[in-house]
Amino acid sequence: MIVHEVSRRRQTDYNPVVASIRRAVADEHEVEVYGVKLVPAGQVPRTSSGKIRRQACRQLYIEGHIEALEGLAASERSVPSP
Repeated sequence: MIVHEVSRRRQTDYNPVVASIRRAVADEHEVEVYGVKLVPAGQVPRTSSGKIRRQACRQLYIEGHIEALEGLAASERSVPSP
């Protein structure tokens, strides 16, 4: 699962952004992306030094607290428990 912050522009069609993310990950790492959620800037949890808190982000997703602007998740399946 990829959670990606996007700027607060007046964009309404985020499908090209999602497709681009999926393509870039597939090209670089040769894996299919589970799902993509685009969120407003500032919504990804970070440490005080600005690093992404990946486990906190994962937990928010599992609990259904990631409020996405737009996302494609045709291949979404349950996330394995830790």
